[in-house]
Amino acid sequence: MAKIAKTLKELKENLEIEDYIEETEIENYDLHILTNEINEEASYLMDKREEEYIKHSLEDIVIIVILGLFANSNTFVEIEIFAKKHYEWLRNYLELSYGLPSICTIKRVIAALNPKELEEMCNHVFLNFVKVTQKPIYVKNGLKLMDINSLDGKTANNSKRNTIEGYIKPTNAMSAYSVVNEKCLATEFISEKTNEIPTCPKLLKRLNIKDVAITFDALNTQKDTIDYIVKNEGYYVAPIKDNQSILKEDLELYFQDLYLIKVGNAKVYEEIEKSHNQAEKRTYIFTNDIDWIY
Repeated sequence: MAKIAKTLKELKENLEIEDYIEETEIENYDLHILTNEINEEASYLMDKREEEYIKHSLEDIVIIVILGLFANSNTFVEIEIFAKKHYEWLRNYLELSYGLPSICTIKRVIAALNPKELEEMCNHVFLNFVKVTQKPIYVKNGLKLMDINSLDGKTANNSKRNTIEGYIKPTNAMSAYSVVNEKCLATEFISEKTNEIPTCPKLLKRLNIKDVAITFDALNTQKDTIDYIVKNEGYYVAPIKDNQSILKEDLELYFQDLYLIKVGNAKVYEEIEKSHNQAEKRTYIFTNDIDWIY
């Protein structure tokens, strides 16, 4: 018996579900500015297709995918359904000289693009689109904070495995996540999890960190990283562990001084959370009295 193509199976399942795509107010926006910017940015992407066989422009395909993602279409099947459902509306912004591209064409074109170039283009367009209405998340005493970017390295699940061709190493990547926009801004792949330290500055250089707080783990509490953030007008939340042994010891002694809390120079916050099948009490002590730090 012939197998049903996976794409057709997904399409059938989606068509059987009512409201398979969460509608947004995207149709109410004048998107000429956005589509023009995507067109301009996408023109710098390398199109590897043979020119004589091209019917659908790279720019049109990229715009369809991005608008589909804006409308909460998270798979190629859903993006194709979105495009077919909004075909007449899309014609206001796209050429579509040969109609809509098929799902196979969309997949093939997107797969052939350089992932880093596509990521940078999408993030640049997205951030320009939202920054017009984005407001600071904190303004006080001359401090303006626009966003919090969380940096962390992870190993992809099940990426380490043995195959017929041989052993495949685990895939490690370090990503920057925008807390305000709930979006991954950039990703840098690393050969080994222990190589995060040189990867962190590379990742930061791809971000606009002005008026942004950067958070990371103790492994990346490095002088070069801190210097880069400060010079580019960003802020940082850096944990101190054994890699800064003297400063760590000084901080522990300082915050163990109960007099600090009694005289009101510090604020204290406590919470209890469940972790590893046990209750953990966490105490946070905050002070802006840092004149004593050498």
